[in-house]
Amino acid sequence: MLVIISFNYGFEGFSEGFTREDQKKVISFAENIIGQMTGGYFDSSCLVCRELDSLVLVLSVAGVENYQTVIRSLGEKIRSVVKDYFEVPVSVAVSTRKESLHEFPALLYEAMSATSYYFGHSGDPVVFYSRQCETDAGHPGSFHIGLLKKDLSQAIALNDSSRLRQVIGQLTQLLEEYHPSREQAVNACANLYFFIASFFEDDEEGGFPYEVNIMEKLGRFGTLEQILKWIRWFEASISAILDRRRDSRTDKLPMGSWFIGTLIQDKEAGKFGFNWGVTTIPHPEGVEAGATVGSTTPVAINAKSDDPDLAWEFVKFATGEEGAMALADNGIFPAASTDAINEKLAAIPGFPEDGTDALNITSWVLDRPIDAKMAAVRKVLEEEHDLIMIGEEDIDTGIANMNQRAKEARED
Repeated sequence: MLVIISFNYGFEGFSEGFTREDQKKVISFAENIIGQMTGGYFDSSCLVCRELDSLVLVLSVAGVENYQTVIRSLGEKIRSVVKDYFEVPVSVAVSTRKESLHEFPALLYEAMSATSYYFGHSGDPVVFYSRQCETDAGHPGSFHIGLLKKDLSQAIALNDSSRLRQVIGQLTQLLEEYHPSREQAVNACANLYFFIASFFEDDEEGGFPYEVNIMEKLGRFGTLEQILKWIRWFEASISAILDRRRDSRTDKLPMGSWFIGTLIQDKEAGKFGFNWGVTTIPHPEGVEAGATVGSTTPVAINAKSDDPDLAWEFVKFATGEEGAMALADNGIFPAASTDAINEKLAAIPGFPEDGTDALNITSWVLDRPIDAKMAAVRKVLEEEHDLIMIGEEDIDTGIANMNQRAKEARED
């Protein structure tokens, strides 16, 4: 029979400063101790070091009654002694009994299958090979995070920790559901680590949980549960960074006053959780502070109106101070601006406390001229803007073309 004894250097609480030299010492001492222990159970055995994290024990069970019970007893004794001496948990994977060493490849295959079974299930640390181990060893040929990369990129770009947790949660669910091999699980974690790390290469704030040798650390984990625990820890670390970024980040967006009402409503509805404010736009040198740019919503009377005089009365109401006050009562920013109107707007529930000064406009200019050919001019502006944005034109050329083509559009 063949037994693989695996050393789990990656268990919780184990020193991260544990080096390969330390592993060599542990495996060497353990090999001597286990060799002596085995002699007390079996007359004929051979113990060799397979890697720094495992030993291979070949046993002759000829003449041994209830040999499985004896092997289990030896396995539990090995686990107890190694844990007491070195504070390292071990698992013991056992093949079936074969009649000849010519069947050594089959013995090794069975023991490795039992080791893989323990990695995925981490139940009984002394695992005897069975058909279940062989079934569980049939993992998919590949296991990667490629399908998650787009969503991960978006979550990081938007500092959306909630979305990040959802995406990484999909990875843990896949690992739990499909029970990949140890190598596949380690590679998936390494790919996740390196992909996310690429977004923080120029991060001046710091905080990313860099590892000198991430592959060595991941390779120490002896069970899928430990892999999953590391993923949850990594997820929490990155989420904390995104939360700090979100809370400290300040972005500025030139936008019309209508957007304030949208922000108030959306935040109240729980559609976003970030803080927002409002201020005046920057102004050129020599222009009084409070100057801004904007447009108006026109109110017109249809030439075929049944009662143009009554319609005119409504226009005067809607564009006057009384109508402006009615709009402000409903959270709508009117064209008219007075101290009383601004006070009403600032009192809207959800309006930023420090945004009142932004309502005091000293002057404004139209963002587009009132022109009979405005539709044609707008088409020109949009076309040139698109060319600039896709890199077909530089900014100076685009602006020059806008001016020339807009002039031509007005003259047509």
